[in-house]
Amino acid sequence: NNNNNDISTNPYRGFSGSTINSTTLETVPSNKRLNLNGICLSSTFLRNANDEDDNFYNIEDVILTEQSIRTLSDLEILSLKSNCMQVFPSCVLKLTSLTSLDLSDNNILTIPPEIKKLLNLRELVLDQNVISVLPATIWELSCLKILRCAHNRLALPPNKFADMRAIVLNESELKLDNSTSLKTNNLTNLNLRGNRLKGNIILGNYGNLTELDVSENNIESLDLLAVEQLQVLQCSRNNLTHLILYGKNLTSLIAGNNCITNLAVTHPPVLLKHMDVSYNELETLPDWLSGCQDLRSLFASNNNIKTLPDHLFCNEMPYLHTVQLAYNQIQYLPAIQRKLPIQELFLQNNSLSTLPENFFRAIYNIKVLNVSNNRLCDLPKPLDVLQLEKLFLTANCLNDKALEKISHCLRNLKIFHAAYNNFTAIPENCCMYWGEIEEIVFSGNKLLKLPDNIGALRHLSVLRVHSNLLQTIPKLSNLLSLRVLDLAHNQLDRIDLTDLIPPNLKFLDLSCNLKLHVDSQQFNTYRSQRPMSLVDVSGKNRTSLPLSPSPFCENDLTESNWTIGFSETSGSKQRLYISQIRLPAFCNIEALFGMFDGENNSDMPVAVDKVVPRILLEERTVKETANDYMKYTMLSAHRELKDKGRKHGMNAVIVHILKSKVPADYSFCGGVKKYIMKIANVGDVRVILGRASGPIRILPMKQKKQIRTNPQIHLMVPDPDVTELYLDEQYEYM
Repeated sequence: NNNNNDISTNPYRGFSGSTINSTTLETVPSNKRLNLNGICLSSTFLRNANDEDDNFYNIEDVILTEQSIRTLSDLEILSLKSNCMQVFPSCVLKLTSLTSLDLSDNNILTIPPEIKKLLNLRELVLDQNVISVLPATIWELSCLKILRCAHNRLALPPNKFADMRAIVLNESELKLDNSTSLKTNNLTNLNLRGNRLKGNIILGNYGNLTELDVSENNIESLDLLAVEQLQVLQCSRNNLTHLILYGKNLTSLIAGNNCITNLAVTHPPVLLKHMDVSYNELETLPDWLSGCQDLRSLFASNNNIKTLPDHLFCNEMPYLHTVQLAYNQIQYLPAIQRKLPIQELFLQNNSLSTLPENFFRAIYNIKVLNVSNNRLCDLPKPLDVLQLEKLFLTANCLNDKALEKISHCLRNLKIFHAAYNNFTAIPENCCMYWGEIEEIVFSGNKLLKLPDNIGALRHLSVLRVHSNLLQTIPKLSNLLSLRVLDLAHNQLDRIDLTDLIPPNLKFLDLSCNLKLHVDSQQFNTYRSQRPMSLVDVSGKNRTSLPLSPSPFCENDLTESNWTIGFSETSGSKQRLYISQIRLPAFCNIEALFGMFDGENNSDMPVAVDKVVPRILLEERTVKETANDYMKYTMLSAHRELKDKGRKHGMNAVIVHILKSKVPADYSFCGGVKKYIMKIANVGDVRVILGRASGPIRILPMKQKKQIRTNPQIHLMVPDPDVTELYLDEQYEYM
């Protein structure tokens, strides 16, 4: 790639001590960069390797002739990533002009002490190897500024790490012995992420270090008081309880997912721009935060914070953009005495009962506000149109009066979630003000009607108003953007499909409207004009809409009283390619459930709900294999589905629940063995079992590999996992 002064040449053969020819290197007369990433994966190399196993190689060494070394005498940047090398390439030690060496993503075990010969080396990248120790001579590289050794096996920092006391210390050893101190090294960037560091670690004599990453280790205490130039610290995903910092130059602190109860900082970090202490055990935030005028983002969710510093919002913070304080125990916000440019504020899952009266005036530029799952009974009144684009008010105690205060100021709103409050109506004039709205969720309220002119919201794509008191629905058929319409659990009695369903609707939920009437002729006409997938959430697997009121009662289905629910999402796909089996009254006293995933957006399992029950009944009657009927049901289903055109492996699960033959008086775990659950599984589908108390169970525990019978064709024959367990009265849901 000449534009980047890189060299792209034919792959150099380096297998089992092969030589890199100087004639090849003559194409690189004066260039400074050489990229040999992944040479062992090239097709030319694989042919020369002449190995029967096409999946894995180890490079024993890379050898340069003397002429080649002379040709590369001016080389400064060398990259040998992803080459399956198990040993450090010794020829590299002869390239003394190197300033950057990248050996990441190999299988290197050790770094030779002779690395000190690379006197000009400024950057050494050793990520993703299997290195357990670094040589002490690495600190003789006086020009070395950047050392990256992430995702290796370092159990301790290197032997000559600063003053040799940056190691695991007992409490009695926590103070440094100045007599052991050495000359400060020149490192500015050190990355030890994803190693095996543990215990109490103190770093000293790192006077030049500006960036440090020790995330994803097992460190319990980290003392960086002597690292005075530190600007960026990443120490997330450890077991940190104590973190001690010198904060004068600190600009970024990423310390999430630890057990920190207190941040000890000398010299308040007034230059701080980013701080993430999420998922810790903090009960409050440090007072010095109010003096961080350059702060741009603050993440402190999932802690035990009850109160915020009184002066947190008293000083100017002209760059503050995002504040994340969700999942704490905050009862009130401190006074906001200055205008703040916050654009994203997350306060969900706290204990807030009020917001400051000047909230919308002070946080004037807010675009995303989430105060869901608090105790709010009212909202502050804005004085002008808000910039809000996303507003989440779910699970509070808000009423119509609170909504009327702000509705006329939400002219930029795109997403509005206000489920599970005490609203009885959506403001009739909302259509005048909410011209940009795309998603409305008002489920779980006490809505009696929807605005008559809601059809004027031309950008509306999602309308969820389930679990309300709606008896009628206004005309929605002209909402060309509407994709999702959820009207479940209301009191609808009659619907006109022509007025209800717009042309681009993808999902309509009318379940659990017990008084619902549907015009059969209209329904059949509509169905003939447009393909649809009909889902019967009652478990009766009906093939058409109920044309007259038919109260759903699980007691009518089976003496076992299985309660059947339904939930689905297509995620990022255009549609779901899943077939289900839902037979809660299988053979009258049993239950049969299953899920077959088509995976690849073009391969839908066909007629599964008819094929599998028939096969299972047949397999139970085969005397020789009756004990393994679940396994053979899955195998036979796979064969039959393959015959119907499926060409790929599948993700599938079959669950059969039947009465136990164990005597009724034999009890365990406080319950009686009434039923047996048998699970046959292939691929990635899992069954989750919930109990009245204790942890959930995810079955099967381990995943078996699928067996490929013919490498010439991609037909995967599953090796089913079969699990069997007794259901006692403690099991509540699957």
